[in-house]
This record gives sequence, C-alpha cells and structure tokens, in this order.
Amino acid sequence: MKFIQFKSYLTGLAAVLGLMALNATSVYAVSAAEKAKEKVIENRQYIYALEIPIKNFGTPEQKNDFNAMKDQYMVGLGYFFEGNYVNSYKELLETQKKLDKLYEKVSMDYLERTTKILQEMVKSIVEIDIEYNKESDLVRQYTTDRQAPKEKVSYDPKNFHLTYDKKVISRNMAMGFSRLGEAKKIRQEAVTIEEKKYEEGQVVDPAIYNYRLASYLSVIELCRDAKKNAFLAYQLINRNDIYTIQTEFRGNRFAKESNLLPVFDPRIPETYKVDASDALNLVHEDELKIKLNQGDKKPAAKTNTQDQPATK
Repeated sequence: MKFIQFKSYLTGLAAVLGLMALNATSVYAVSAAEKAKEKVIENRQYIYALEIPIKNFGTPEQKNDFNAMKDQYMVGLGYFFEGNYVNSYKELLETQKKLDKLYEKVSMDYLERTTKILQEMVKSIVEIDIEYNKESDLVRQYTTDRQAPKEKVSYDPKNFHLTYDKKVISRNMAMGFSRLGEAKKIRQEAVTIEEKKYEEGQVVDPAIYNYRLASYLSVIELCRDAKKNAFLAYQLINRNDIYTIQTEFRGNRFAKESNLLPVFDPRIPETYKVDASDALNLVHEDELKIKLNQGDKKPAAKTNTQDQPATK
C-alpha cells in the first residue's frame, strides 16, 4: 500500500515538474520573441534614419558597410517572421553593434561639417557688424539726408537691410552654436559612457548600444538644426539674390519662391547646398536630378503640322 502511495507521489511530482518545464519553455519563448521584436523596431528606426545621411555624405566604404548592415537586418527580420526568435535576436543585435560604430563616425562627420559652416558664418557676421554698427560711417551715410540729384549715392542701397537684419542673423548664429554645443556634449557622453563592470566573459548589456545609437541620432538632428540657423543667416545676408530665380528657373514647377528648396536658392553658397538639402532630410542628388533638372527629360519634339492630314 505504501509502495502504491509512493509511486502515486512520484507520478504526481513528475507531472508537476513537466508542467513547470513547459511553463519555463513558454516564458523563454515569449521573452525571446519580445527581445527580437524590440530589436526589429530599433534597427528599423536607426537604419531608416541613416539612409539619407549616407547617401548625402557617406564615403564608398561607409556606403558598403551600410548596405551590408541592411542585408544583415533583413536576415534577422526573416528569422523573426519565421518565428525563429533566438536567431533573429542574434542577427539583429550584431547589426546594432555595427550600426553603433558607423553612427559614431557619421555623427563626428556632422559635427565637423556643422562647425565649419558656423565658423565661416561668424567671419561674415563680424565683418557685417563692423561695417553696419550704429557708429560706422556707412550707417551715418544711410541716415543722412542728401540733395538729389546733386549728391550721388555713395553706398549700395541694396545692402541697407543689413542694418536691421544683422540682429536676426546674430541670433541665428547664437542658436546654431548652442545646438552645436549640445550635440558635442551628447556625443561625448555616448562615446565615453561607462559600461557597467561586468565580470570577464559576460556580455555587455545590449541596452547600451540602443542608448548610443539614440544619442548619435540626436547629434545628427541637432547638427541639421544648427545648419538651418546658418542657412537662414545666409538667406538674410543675401536677401536680394532671390529675385534671380524668377528668370533663371522660369517654367520649373518645383521652384516656388514662397517655399524655395535649397537646390534653387541662390542665397545659400553652392558649397553647402548638399548640407541644406540634408537638413531638410532630402537626398541632394535626387533634388538635382528630379527637381533642378526635372529628371533630365528632353522636351518633346515639336510636331510638324504640315505633315499632318487636314481636318475637315
């Protein structure tokens, strides 16, 4: 009798242990699925956000690396759709590690380009401030009445706007440098972040890669905003140059003076047109081909009406 009771106890214990093992497997599967899903969402965000910066500024090596990362992301995504969450997570995590390295380089490139644009603008602002401050001889000429036509104009009246635009120009420069400074700080924190002290052989917390990528993406966006400040300053300095588009791009349906795209804007230096397009999240080469050159389409040949049959 005791043997039967003991046997029954073992049977019950085995059933309980089997149920526990089944539950443990189920929990692990859900956990792997959630982790893989999280990495799918993160990688999609960072890959899509890097597409335009790479097209605008990427070196051949960076473009090759980026394409390889997209391929690896698609492999991980394929595993995810298959329901193979463990392999999906592994592929996506490896992709994220590589993205982290590429973002680190690209964010540095953005800082360098933005710094160059702002520093060149500062030189222009200093010259404008010297020439158009309230005590300058030029401003006194602007504000002094003259006897026309006896007295000739000794200055270019087209530049008078700089006497009041210079304040807005300076504010944009201040904002641009402020954003640049914030971008540098964020990047430095991402680069030098202290990883938790793991014992040798343990894996670094994957959350660190996501944190760094989010930081580098913020750096890129801040640099874009800082560039926008610089380009607004250029647009104010070269305010009168905008009128040339009325004849130069006549007939181009994309050239709208009320919302002028960088490829058409003569107020922005040609050297920085790609930066201006990128700041609006546009691919500069596409802007040139599709909008400026309108797809490189040749105008349709005119039909010779003499060869057409007469209509009644």
